[in-house]
Amino acid sequence: MSNKTKWILELNDEQVILLRDITEFFARITAGQTREICRILEAFSPNSDSADLSPESQTYIADIIKRTYFPELSENASYGAYSLELSRSSKIAWDLYQVLRKPLHDKFTPQHKMSVHGDEATQSCSTCDLAIFKEGKIDSLKE
Repeated sequence: MSNKTKWILELNDEQVILLRDITEFFARITAGQTREICRILEAFSPNSDSADLSPESQTYIADIIKRTYFPELSENASYGAYSLELSRSSKIAWDLYQVLRKPLHDKFTPQHKMSVHGDEATQSCSTCDLAIFKEGKIDSLKE
């Protein structure tokens, strides 16, 4: 690890799941995946039943945000995790999301069920140095 400050957090399952979801949301939104906004807000809003936006309304909201903040991207386009256009913060969030999703998948998914969330974490930000400790073992990003 680098000589920078090293932070160690001790989190319960609920906190790790929330951190995973927040980092995924941030990474996707900053990559131009604006359609994620309504999905996330509905999942976490205390008034999600009353909001109940139609698919058309969700698309309208997402499209306005996309045209405003990502005018260079076409309707269904977004930046990839390895895109040079992504900010360092977006790449760090994506890397952190990947490190968090693997152990959560392993803990909560039956062994016979396969999913992209069970894939090993990859690193999109070459200067990021992230690792997760689970049951005394380290699971870090692979370069």
